[in-house]
Amino acid sequence: MLKNAYKLGIAGLVGIGLAVAQPAQVQADYSEAETGMTPMNRIVLEPGWRSSCDSSFVVENLGNRPAQIKVRMGVDGELKDTIQKWSKRGYDLIYNLSFAKQLGKTVNIDDVALIENLSKNSRVSVHC
Repeated sequence: MLKNAYKLGIAGLVGIGLAVAQPAQVQADYSEAETGMTPMNRIVLEPGWRSSCDSSFVVENLGNRPAQIKVRMGVDGELKDTIQKWSKRGYDLIYNLSFAKQLGKTVNIDDVALIENLSKNSRVSVHC
């Protein structure tokens, strides 16, 4: 077996080691709840910035202070929320649109959610 290792050479062993180690390192950056999400589905919102999602989403506070966000769905559907420091909160878009419609709000089932960071100095991450 030692002879086979010499035949591969040190570079071959290092290359195999890096190929095996790299996926484990990349996967460690995402929690189980985020499995299957790609970096393209995540955006960091600075104070005053906004983004939209056409599916359920998670908002994560990246700062040391509570973050204030506003989520708009449809014409009348609006939700203001506070996310504590280093916390996450999930939102089910279809459920919220359906509930807003039951309350008599003007929404369409194919509306998107508009997420706005109302904080003065907290950044939030939105995972669609």
